[in-house]
Amino acid sequence: MDIARLLRPRSIAIVGVSDKPGTTGGNLIGSLANYDYRGTIHLVSRGRTEVLGRPCVATVDEMPEGIDLAVLCLPRNGTIEALAACARRKVGAAIVFASGFAELDAAGGAEQDEMSRIARAADMALLGPNCLGVQNPADGISLGLGLAPRLAGELAQATPRVAIAGQSGGMAVALGAALRLRGFAATYIVSTGNEAALGIEEVIDDAIGHKESAVIAVFAEQIRKPEMLRGLARRARAAKKPIVLLHPGASTRAREAAATHTGARPGDYAATRELTRREGVILVESFDEWVDVTTLLCHYPAPPKPGLAVLTNSGAFRGMAYDLCDRLDLPLAELSDATKERLRPLLPGFAYVGNPLDVTAQTAFQFDLLGKAVAPLIEDASVGSLVVAMVGGSGPIPLETARHAIPPIAASGKPTIYAIFGAGSTLPPELEPTLRAGNIPFSRSPEAAVRAMAHVTHYGMALARGAWDNR
Repeated sequence: MDIARLLRPRSIAIVGVSDKPGTTGGNLIGSLANYDYRGTIHLVSRGRTEVLGRPCVATVDEMPEGIDLAVLCLPRNGTIEALAACARRKVGAAIVFASGFAELDAAGGAEQDEMSRIARAADMALLGPNCLGVQNPADGISLGLGLAPRLAGELAQATPRVAIAGQSGGMAVALGAALRLRGFAATYIVSTGNEAALGIEEVIDDAIGHKESAVIAVFAEQIRKPEMLRGLARRARAAKKPIVLLHPGASTRAREAAATHTGARPGDYAATRELTRREGVILVESFDEWVDVTTLLCHYPAPPKPGLAVLTNSGAFRGMAYDLCDRLDLPLAELSDATKERLRPLLPGFAYVGNPLDVTAQTAFQFDLLGKAVAPLIEDASVGSLVVAMVGGSGPIPLETARHAIPPIAASGKPTIYAIFGAGSTLPPELEPTLRAGNIPFSRSPEAAVRAMAHVTHYGMALARGAWDNR
């Protein structure tokens, strides 16, 4: 299967188009126009000779041979016939949105098996069924359900960094949306659905060789090709492209839910976790961690060396950070005596000088205190990464204190997350853009920031150990 004909097609056939407003086929034509697709578009419609000013043929068999990609906007009962016709016309790839196959019942599973047989016999890169499609903005491709339109303004300037592959299209699309709000974008999003032929493994394979994709984010309810994934993980390590995997299925009910969602038949969950862990895949536990870790790697692709420093203006969080780091098995940096001597004159006499470092509530009155304390802390040779965990304050305090902290953080190049307690509490609107300009990720949860830093630190430790070379 040539997945390039799916991701970067030079010609596209939309099968099952209509001129009725809101129909899938018509929406796809609009999406391609919105993304300035430069290739050739062919339309197939049994009831129309023209749709949106474009000519249509009545059947797939009337299409030219060798079209790169056919998108089947058809119900379940018309899919197999159309896919077989695509094979006869030597179509290189196909997308099937229709549901009701292996995730529904045995009859649907048998039909899905037939789709798989047709695609494999024709070397056709079949995406789906039961998927949301594919989006590749760089090549003008947006062919799916619920995929984001091209945006104007600041969000449109998000830097493409992440290849997203998800058996759940909803999770993949949601990650793409979250990244855009944080200043990054997907190089492409592929929703693999039931994976009758093409799966997340083939997408990972393409992403490893894709120059613009620095991070590979994967949502998998089932690892269908574990040995292939093992080899891909090794290639990704060599290419310095971290794979961030969200893999539900620890409980029996979660596995049952996966079966009725994408027809997944998860195997030994513990074995999958062990395989991914041993191969240096970053295995996250929640959607929020998936977003946080992926965003952190977009900012800092090279993982930090061990030794987290925590800087806060909350004495309470200093104690919480000890507990959290212990639970996460995340080593805290041991500050040098020279660093402590640099810090003492900067802080109130009652402040504890160590790591975690509490600069006290004095930051509410002395805006530059945070920046003065950050510099010696992050310059310490034992510090590999930093989490700044602040109780925000009111008015200009959050922005002004952050502005003083940004220069030494940016100069160090060490992975840092700037976090402020308070969830949805109001902050100056300039705060996050100001941090982003300094290449510093922002979080409203210091605990989540520490968890994200733990994931990338453990990933770096695994790379340094090279444990896979000793088996």
